[in-house]
Amino acid sequence: MNNKFLLLILLLLLGIYGLSKVFSGTKDRSFDADLIQVDTAAVNSLVLNTKADNYETVKLQKEGDQWLITKGNFTTKAQALAVKNMLNNLNQIKAKRIVAKNPEKWKDYEVEDGKGSRIQVFEKGKLKEDFLLGRFNFNQQARTATSYIRLNNENEVYAIDGMASMNLAQNFDAFRNKQILKINKDDVTSIQFENETPENSFNLSRNGSGWSLGDTPADSTKTTQFISTLSSIMGSEFINNFDELKSKDLAFKQLKITANNQIEPEIITCYRDESLAKPFIIHSNQNKDAYFASDSTGVFARLFKNMGDFIE
Repeated sequence: MNNKFLLLILLLLLGIYGLSKVFSGTKDRSFDADLIQVDTAAVNSLVLNTKADNYETVKLQKEGDQWLITKGNFTTKAQALAVKNMLNNLNQIKAKRIVAKNPEKWKDYEVEDGKGSRIQVFEKGKLKEDFLLGRFNFNQQARTATSYIRLNNENEVYAIDGMASMNLAQNFDAFRNKQILKINKDDVTSIQFENETPENSFNLSRNGSGWSLGDTPADSTKTTQFISTLSSIMGSEFINNFDELKSKDLAFKQLKITANNQIEPEIITCYRDESLAKPFIIHSNQNKDAYFASDSTGVFARLFKNMGDFIE
């Protein structure tokens, strides 16, 4: 058998293979692993319809150097760091493989329209990326995470590394500042507790190496534990419809924290509205744009004390 004959056989086999792939509809398709590519400096808007927000539209809009976030009729400031992290996560999406090409399979990966979390990214006002994030799987044995993604108006579903569906498909509150108070506990010199009545109000002040309640020494352990909690106080549940016109009628308690290296005291105010399931509303001058709900065991209990809580 000569070389020409072998070459003819090889070409014939290759031809048969190619035709079989065409007519079977299973032609291999290469793809770019970098599914999402954005210029983070050029992005000025994102529109999110995520499962975490019951698919309500949330819009992130850059105004100058500030990011604003809107849901319904409510607009507030967004944390720049939270938006930056999201944009960085977008560019880290890497496709591992195609897991489906048929729209009938979309539901298996939760990337069908109205089911997957849809994210639209705009650069200088023009739509740059539009995709849906679906199911998240975690392999406990291998300690690996897989998410699924489909580019809008395309059929292919891709498996991607990591926890993209959790890191990107965030809800409205995930982009907001939850900080109530952040302070260096060693700088605190006094805390004024203004309670419901003047007779229940008192002042806790640093006295040398200890603390005192007027002329009465405060319990060092209890006081130290309380001061330590002030280092970082976070809220958890936002109140978006607080009526500031009624604030005087709802005012209940207040803390004024004086510290070294600060011109003005830190002020945390508690309002009480018994019509709410969580009746205490917490607000601070460190985060003027946010109001937080609390019950009697939440952040309210951590902040607002009585004089007896500092006496042995």
